[in-house]
Amino acid sequence: MITSYLNSSFNCFVQHPSVAIVKGAGLVMKALIEEGQGNIGREIQDMALKEGALMRHLLNALFVQTSDPRLLTLRQLSRHLIVLWTSQNPAANELLKRIFVRSNLS
Repeated sequence: MITSYLNSSFNCFVQHPSVAIVKGAGLVMKALIEEGQGNIGREIQDMALKEGALMRHLLNALFVQTSDPRLLTLRQLSRHLIVLWTSQNPAANELLKRIFVRSNLS
């Protein structure tokens, strides 16, 4: 049930223009990945790659320069989501190897 719901709404929540919605969705995904049963975490990682959420949050994590507390929270959440989405995920790690210089990933 959770997986079918995420499939239909993942892109909407993760790439929504409202920072509050993205933050809420990110916190739900964080809980599902860290505490979910079965292969829910792996499916969320796959959706992050398929929907481009990993790339969007990578952009936020690296290049958001602001003093606005809401955007700083989003940047921190993006960094945490990237860790969750790439942890023990060979496809995501391969993508990062193609983006960054190998010495920066060690």
